[in-house]
Amino acid sequence: MDMEVQKITIIDAEEISELLKYTANKGIEVSEDILSPLLSSISLQDTDSSNDVELSNSESVENSLSVIIAYSKLTKITAPVTGKTVIHSRKYRQSVRFIKYSAIFFLAISLLNEMVGMYLSDRSIPDDGFWTYVFGIHLYVVTPLSPIFWGGLGSCIFLLKRFSDIAADRTFDTDFIGGWQTRVLLGAILGGVIQYIFDPGFIVESGMDENALAFLVGLSVKVFYGALEKLIDAVAEKLNLDAIRRNKTEQNTFSELIVKRIAAGNLTEEQRNALLGLLDDSKR
Repeated sequence: MDMEVQKITIIDAEEISELLKYTANKGIEVSEDILSPLLSSISLQDTDSSNDVELSNSESVENSLSVIIAYSKLTKITAPVTGKTVIHSRKYRQSVRFIKYSAIFFLAISLLNEMVGMYLSDRSIPDDGFWTYVFGIHLYVVTPLSPIFWGGLGSCIFLLKRFSDIAADRTFDTDFIGGWQTRVLLGAILGGVIQYIFDPGFIVESGMDENALAFLVGLSVKVFYGALEKLIDAVAEKLNLDAIRRNKTEQNTFSELIVKRIAAGNLTEEQRNALLGLLDDSKR
């Protein structure tokens, strides 16, 4: 009776090959017990156009386990680099192309706004006509939104630099790039609102205009969050919010003690009514 044959899917040969190339380039020594199963796996997959290699049940289990164990050992040596991250790092430019397009968009609209502003600064505001609408749109629509564009540009530049550094370390993984839109949105929003949070005198004293400050906020959102948290703590201290929270906690503890005493029993009707009255008062 012929032995049953099944198809199995093992670790992709390209991932194994790229990780082995990485270890060779970095001068990382790989033992024979790791190298042999991986090279055998590459050879098997090269003989078949797909990654599905037909083997007997016993052979498939033995080969797949040896490859998985060997690859796992190798990734522990090269961590956080894996074959997958090496491949993704080489092709990372395709993954960040939408961030590049966003950066170009924010840069174009920001520079266009600056050029229009410079052009209009040498002209007097007409009473009527086309230029009246241009002045109005630039002054009341585009200019207030300008910090948002600069904040978004700062976020895009931060992400491009960050992903470039990760790709250079061969640790780029496309599975973790999905949140870039949120990062750009945060940078744009924070860049737009910072001028309304801090004293305008602070912006003047810093020697930067609103757009430059918005760009820096988009570039480093964490720094802004740190400053914002300190501001919130200062406001909480001035408003004595800590004392309010502390009193609320003490009130809850007092109510819990009353409930436990009532639940314990052994109370006269008069004592029980008195405790219930205290409990009602504490909840008001």
